[in-house]
Amino acid sequence: MEAGYSFPSILRVVAGKFFIPGELVSAKEDTLKWIKRAVVGLDLCPFARTPLERGLIRVSVSRAVTPMARARFFLDELERLQSTRPDKLATTLLVYPRAESDFRDFLDFTASLEVLLKQAQADSLFQLVPFHPAFVLKGQKKASPANLVGRSPWPTVHVLRSEEVALAVKGPQDGEAISKKNRAKLISMSPKERKSYFP
Repeated sequence: MEAGYSFPSILRVVAGKFFIPGELVSAKEDTLKWIKRAVVGLDLCPFARTPLERGLIRVSVSRAVTPMARARFFLDELERLQSTRPDKLATTLLVYPRAESDFRDFLDFTASLEVLLKQAQADSLFQLVPFHPAFVLKGQKKASPANLVGRSPWPTVHVLRSEEVALAVKGPQDGEAISKKNRAKLISMSPKERKSYFP
């Protein structure tokens, strides 16, 4: 993680897991602030502003520790999203405070959720996007400011409706253009500017 960034400052890592010290941390509040300040504030996601302003984004925090409990939490939230009309609930962010502190391990965890998504025959309806405090883009060094595009306060899996993504991103070239613009924007900012969005 780039020097000067701490997500959040009172986070501690114990035995490879995130440890939550009592009531000092509100993962949901941290995540909502991050969405408003960074994701929408910097326009990093082309389809985040409207559902945020309309109150259509759900942030759900898991207390699960075991793999089975995490899987159950994911399936429950997936069912909620699938059974709710898009004009009532557009998208869901699943926050896992006790998930893996290593980004690569969290990617493996996200891959296991994608298997569940396919088994539920919902892989054509939804897409999963991982975010993590130690997120590193492929081909980027750990200290690159470009990595901030995927760095969230807590390990998070964003469950997106595929139809909403298709409306905002017309194709692979459009998606790559958005990614390139975001990387350039973050790299061009001064350290002080970046810290104002990613404290």
